Amino acid sequence: MKEAAQVHPRGAAVAGIRISFEARTMLESMTERLQSLRDHWQRLPGQWHADHPLRYRIAAAGLALAGYAWLVAFPLLALVGGLRLGTAGLAPTSAWGYLDHGLLALGLAGTLILARARFGLPDGEPLGADTAPKLYALVESVRQELQGAAVDEIRITGEFDVQLLRTPVSGFPFVMTHTLMIGMPVLQCLSEAQLKAWVASQLGELSRQRMQLGSWIAQLRQLWVRYRNHFCAGSGPARLLIGLFFDRYTRLFHRFTAPLMQSQQYVRDRHALRTLGYEDTAEWMVMQAVMGRFLEQDYWPSVHHIADKAPEPTINPYRNLGMLLPRRLETNEARRWLREAWSHSGSAAAPGLKQRLQAIAAGEAQYPGLPEPCAADSLMEHTLTPLLDRVDSAWQQRERHTWQLRHQKSCAERERLEALRAEARAGTLQGRKAMEYAALMKRYGTTEEAHAAYEQILATNPDDAQIVFGTGRYLTGLGDEHGIRLLEQAMEMDKRYVVPACRLISEFRNRRGNITRFPAHEGQTIRRRVS
Repeated sequence: MKEAAQVHPRGAAVAGIRISFEARTMLESMTERLQSLRDHWQRLPGQWHADHPLRYRIAAAGLALAGYAWLVAFPLLALVGGLRLGTAGLAPTSAWGYLDHGLLALGLAGTLILARARFGLPDGEPLGADTAPKLYALVESVRQELQGAAVDEIRITGEFDVQLLRTPVSGFPFVMTHTLMIGMPVLQCLSEAQLKAWVASQLGELSRQRMQLGSWIAQLRQLWVRYRNHFCAGSGPARLLIGLFFDRYTRLFHRFTAPLMQSQQYVRDRHALRTLGYEDTAEWMVMQAVMGRFLEQDYWPSVHHIADKAPEPTINPYRNLGMLLPRRLETNEARRWLREAWSHSGSAAAPGLKQRLQAIAAGEAQYPGLPEPCAADSLMEHTLTPLLDRVDSAWQQRERHTWQLRHQKSCAERERLEALRAEARAGTLQGRKAMEYAALMKRYGTTEEAHAAYEQILATNPDDAQIVFGTGRYLTGLGDEHGIRLLEQAMEMDKRYVVPACRLISEFRNRRGNITRFPAHEGQTIRRRVS
């Protein structure tokens, strides 16, 4: 009996461990199954688009109409409920009579919410036709050539982008206000012809003769997001009846129609090609890629770097851009940005520069140089200075809170750097602390100090794969061949660094490589296909 009593707790413990192990195995299996189903669902639209394009387009059109159907359903419910009550009488005689009252109330509530809804126009500095007649004339000439929708207003933003946004007058999307959003950096960095190409790529989406399924879908992707943001920001019946539906519907709609967006960029490029020509369109694509990378990776980081010392955003970034651009963007630097853009293969939603140029048979990618004069100087004239003041002031107000947070973070990181510097002198930095020290020195120190910091942590920790990889990444970013040897060494030390190291080496080679010309016969074939 004593032996049985001693064995029983041990057997219970073993059984408990077995049950726990089986439960954990079952949970892991269910998690893997759910992840597999999620991955399959994410790949399904792309596979369907490739294998069954006609069925996919029909399904995409039906899904696009679902948004309209939800909005029209409320007045239809009110109409059906009113007709049934008019026939059977207002006093309910059965349970179905109460259902008619419910349908009428639901339909009237939704209809009233949609009828009273007022959407705000997009953010930006409004620009009237009397203050910029040349810009409006350029837009009107493009609109007439493409037979597109009329542009009601032009607004200047701070982004390097041009967009045509549709704003519904009420909750029923049948009457629209068309606003052309032009970024101030676009006016400052591109020529008048390059700006015209970008405008044509947007206005062509609403062309009466060239409207395609992808153009319609692209416009609806913007429109339904406006509905989601407007009605989800409120509360009560508006959020319950309209907002919750569009919150889920837009996610499904964007995910399902994503495969159409890459081909839609080619359609936009063809609109620009019809308005201008091969040379001007190719120059626009090149400048769009080069200036986009310059602003994103060089200019704006340098502007935000001022927050390390200045607690308030008192600078004028757009006024400074026009003056600093010729000095900051030298020809060799621009060619480096072009090589990087050329080597970038793009994404599922946006093709890369190489694919876009190949689609119009442009021949080769060449940096055309900074425009003289730029579109801002040739189209804005005397209104440019006050417009720059307004855009800079709006940027300062918009960035003030983020700027202050960035300044506070910078002060804390500088204090952290001093503490790590003391440990570095003692030679005790290892692992994450060592990488943190080098990263902070790269941000707040000089180039020589950052280089010395990476060399120091590498000499102290030669067997740490993370530090070897981080130092190699830093050196390849500077264009140093020694970084490649360190990346190869990191791959040998830890297999987890194989993929990122190969990517960095490939980018390093591409930045030093030459941009190739398309074969002549291939260009002629594509040119005939486009025409």
